[in-house]
Amino acid sequence: MRRQLLVVLAAVLLCATVFEGSFANLPAGPDESETGLLAELAAAKEMGDMSAAREIERELAAIEGRSLESASVVPAGLGLRVESADPGASLSKGRWADDDILVAGLAANEVRPSMASDREGNLYVAVEHEGSSDTAIRIYKSEDGGLSWSFFRMVSALSDLSQPSIAVAEGTESWLFLAFQLGEDLILSFRVNLDSTAESDIRTIENNAVGVANPRIATDGAEFAGWYPYVVWNSRGVDNWVLRFTRSLDYGDSWQTPATLAGYCGYPDEFYDGNEAYPDIDYGSGYLYVAFDNYTSNCTSTDRDVFAMRSANYGATWASAIRLSPEADDERGPRVAAVKNYAAQRTAVVVYTRFWGGLDDDIMYHGTQDGGTTWSNHRCMSCTPIAEERSPDIETSFDRGRIHAAWWRDHNIEYRSALYSSPLAWGDTVKVCESDAASFEFPRPTVGVNPTAPVDEEAGIAWTDFRNAPTANDIYYDGPGAISTGLDEAASVPPVTRLDPVRPNPFNPAAHLRYALSAPGTVHLTVYDAAGRRVAVLAEGPHEAGIFETIWRGVDDTGCDVSSGVYFARLKTEEGARTRKITLIR
Repeated sequence: MRRQLLVVLAAVLLCATVFEGSFANLPAGPDESETGLLAELAAAKEMGDMSAAREIERELAAIEGRSLESASVVPAGLGLRVESADPGASLSKGRWADDDILVAGLAANEVRPSMASDREGNLYVAVEHEGSSDTAIRIYKSEDGGLSWSFFRMVSALSDLSQPSIAVAEGTESWLFLAFQLGEDLILSFRVNLDSTAESDIRTIENNAVGVANPRIATDGAEFAGWYPYVVWNSRGVDNWVLRFTRSLDYGDSWQTPATLAGYCGYPDEFYDGNEAYPDIDYGSGYLYVAFDNYTSNCTSTDRDVFAMRSANYGATWASAIRLSPEADDERGPRVAAVKNYAAQRTAVVVYTRFWGGLDDDIMYHGTQDGGTTWSNHRCMSCTPIAEERSPDIETSFDRGRIHAAWWRDHNIEYRSALYSSPLAWGDTVKVCESDAASFEFPRPTVGVNPTAPVDEEAGIAWTDFRNAPTANDIYYDGPGAISTGLDEAASVPPVTRLDPVRPNPFNPAAHLRYALSAPGTVHLTVYDAAGRRVAVLAEGPHEAGIFETIWRGVDDTGCDVSSGVYFARLKTEEGARTRKITLIR
């Protein structure tokens, strides 16, 4: 029955995702059986049925002759510690008159922020915390749109922790992820269960005694109840650095054996240093994208170029890399962001720094609207003559909405945005940092979005700031959503349609379901059992735009109690479907 339901859903997905565009850059395309299995896999992920998803992954791997080997390796003997209460040092926070908000301001250096958010609008920022003897990773949380911040978690060890990259995904399971580097030879993942924050663990992604660097993590949780996390990083070999990739099929409990996506040009430390290269990854509308910089294939030039590659099957296989910036100048440090839930165009943007022979640094970008088959020529995001503009970051809304970009410019942070459907048309530049003290040593800002805020106010930006020097670098935050409007939530129109996590979960006797509609339309909110059978209809019919709540008391449509077990709440509107897992315990 489960497979029959997936086949029906797969047929719907196939009809919904037809688009024009060639696959000339892809390896031999999937045959008919693979295409059908990929559609079934998407349906299983949408329903949050990870057992069926893994079964389909095994079938696809067998057809393609590849391995699905995974390992759940708990690092040992490293002195790793996780602290969920502030270890004694008081967090100084407050709102500044110029609207910059202090996130992390301890006596030690706080640098390299990375930001993520959940569907309830909670913001999380992970930072390097440079103590007197070692470096840890601290995570801060805001529950009021960035107006105030508090300590959430800290991960520390006997060696330095660095390069934090944070992501949140919610569905049948909801986790906050942190990918980071330990010393010079380990890439690790740390995760916290957002439904039960006492649950957390650490896993090894790669242990390479020769060297690793600069992990980045992303998930496809904006589109699926059964989501995957993905990580890219640099790994050093005997002859050269390589770009590595892995994914998890069980919410980060285990990670697949790392795959090499590309080899960097030249010998380590002689021509190319992987510690100075920063790859990036993101998922949106059916495609997984990776961006990185490298020298040209003949290795005769010292000018780097930016490349992009994509996967159409959740990272199982990858198309060849496409060179985006063939100019003679030096382009490096790319970030990539993909528009979510927009199969009509499959839009993504890559943004990076272009160095003009040491005379000028500009922010450039390329866009695609066909899933990475073709990319636009380079365009200027910010190109002020004889000005230092560098280290951009970019993010997209949870569901279409906007594309948000920020970068460092002469000790300030600047910002622009574009509509999801117009990735080559950007709005006016806005100055974010009011102190003229954005760090030159750690210039890259981080961009996040608050899905509960109006689209024009959803962006938030955090950066490393030296205004309190010589004491230390601090982390500051700002964004239009950081200014309280005093509006009652029920009176405002939600920016996106969503189905929030069920509370409590597990439940007995009643589960509260909260959903939001960005526009008037017909709603079907239905509970299904694990076999795909309809159990109860909780809401049905026309709705106005707004936020709604309902309660499921563990009964079917006839009013009879159902047994303990796993169920799925599915919200279906004209915009698509969203699913949440519910566990009933009698």
